[in-house]
Amino acid sequence: MRLKALSLLFLGVSARADNGELTNEEWWEKYGVKSVRVETIVHRRKHDLNNLPEYARIAGGWIEGSPTANSWIKDFSKNEVNLWHNFSFKHLHPCKELYIKFHNRKGVVKEDLQITNWNLYQLRRELRQRGFMHKDSEHQKLTEEEKQSPYIKYIYKLPPKKKKTEL
Repeated sequence: MRLKALSLLFLGVSARADNGELTNEEWWEKYGVKSVRVETIVHRRKHDLNNLPEYARIAGGWIEGSPTANSWIKDFSKNEVNLWHNFSFKHLHPCKELYIKFHNRKGVVKEDLQITNWNLYQLRRELRQRGFMHKDSEHQKLTEEEKQSPYIKYIYKLPPKKKKTEL
């Protein structure tokens, strides 16, 4: 009994603004195009990564967290973090999560990523994609181009292939 009363109640309600005075085709011409079709044309400026404004460019970064948060982070913080140019590790105790924080030249954090579930390979890949320079040794002298990384993105190049010589 209640179900019939509810169905009659809903059947009597009209969502149309004209109370049924227009035909379906007239209604769609008048209201449908404006309300149903949503145009999302956004004109975005395509940024060249080397021509970003200074406040938007990444100039450095660090990992923030505890060395006991992951199995690989303790070794990374002791051995490998010094090999990445403009990158460091900040200890936070007690902390169960790891974050990468990227900052601009003024030190304002522009982006932070939670990396608690990442492995060492994913971290290295992310740093290379962001343009951080990985040195071969701690005492390696860097060129001017390498010193500006990641502010000016460092592009890794494969070593030249050796030509085969015939004897």
